[in-house]
Amino acid sequence: MPIPREFDAARLRAARDFPYLAAALWSLIPVEVPGLDTLAVDVSWRLYYDPVVFQRWTAPQLAAVLAQHELHHLLREHPARAHNIGVAPETQQAWNLGTDAEINQDALRDGADLPDMPVTPHGLGLPPGKFAEEYYALLKSRPQGTDPRNGKATRDRSSSSQAPGTGGDCGSCADGQPRPYELPPPSPSGADGLSKTEGELLRREVARRILEHSTSRGAVPAGWRRWAKEKLSPKVDWRRELAGAIRQTLADAAGAVNYTYSRPSRRQAASPGVVLPALRRPVPQVACYIDSSGSMNDRQTGQAVVEVGGVLKALGQRDGVHVWVVDAAVHVARRVFSTRQIELLGGGGTDMRLCFNHAAQLRPRPQVIIILSDCESPWPETPPRGMNTVIARLGSGAAPAWARVVDVKE
Repeated sequence: MPIPREFDAARLRAARDFPYLAAALWSLIPVEVPGLDTLAVDVSWRLYYDPVVFQRWTAPQLAAVLAQHELHHLLREHPARAHNIGVAPETQQAWNLGTDAEINQDALRDGADLPDMPVTPHGLGLPPGKFAEEYYALLKSRPQGTDPRNGKATRDRSSSSQAPGTGGDCGSCADGQPRPYELPPPSPSGADGLSKTEGELLRREVARRILEHSTSRGAVPAGWRRWAKEKLSPKVDWRRELAGAIRQTLADAAGAVNYTYSRPSRRQAASPGVVLPALRRPVPQVACYIDSSGSMNDRQTGQAVVEVGGVLKALGQRDGVHVWVVDAAVHVARRVFSTRQIELLGGGGTDMRLCFNHAAQLRPRPQVIIILSDCESPWPETPPRGMNTVIARLGSGAAPAWARVVDVKE
């Protein structure tokens, strides 16, 4: 089917105005759907259009809808975000309105000429500057039987506008739910379209072009620059990284197996006249130390301790976390199960070398040491013998190179 010249003209205009989005614009596959009365995009980057919109909207408006609205749903990964927070079918409209409000507040601030009456946080009675997830939470909390747009009793919407950004239907690009007018998923012998992998590669290419354009050719909206940096250098959740570090360290310590005569060896049958010991993989002993210097953040420290406790409990340490508090001395220990039980004694200068001296005197001796500190402290020059160390760094100080370090952030 030939591509309408109005669509091609709008795409060319959008690519001229936003050259860093050109790869995404030319990846859209137009599909005519008479009676749709709008533009919509699916998760496979297919753009469904009703020819009547080409007469109703001007060329600048068509270009704005393409580059400053529809593409945003795909580039901002609204379908995946809807899945992550569990958007239900009965609250799907609230999510769609939330995504439109998130997009349109940026587009209008950047001077977009969106047609009709675009959804905005102000028009929905919501505060500006929020994300779609925040708008969704506010909209879905409005009473049952009311329109989430305004909280008023639901009316017949058969005559309501379906233009993109007016709270109509933007397609599965907004929430991942297929629409009746959408084509089946792309396949080698079926409908054209981009796979999830191809879509992700395209997002990364757009992010690369945004950063390149912002440093060498011209101005790029700050929101796009932030998105591109996060896309190409995603932040790692410190909780997952800390959990992974603890698991790996415990696994390394548990790998140092011992022999035991408390149960028979699997090879006992091969030597009936000799009692063979079996291999035993014990649960490692763990000691946890909290830096209590004045620069420490109590709330963040407490949350980090709880995360450490959750990991240890999942790995067999089910009696809480045995915690010592350290500043210029090692204070009394207690088993911690929640943030309410954490009491940071001291508050003076801190010497984290005391942790290792203290751990070496414990019986049984710990195989793993977990330290929560801002790292503004002296450290041993060499690693402790027989003890693996994980440091949860809550500040910007220098940690020892021989330890496993995870940066804990707000």
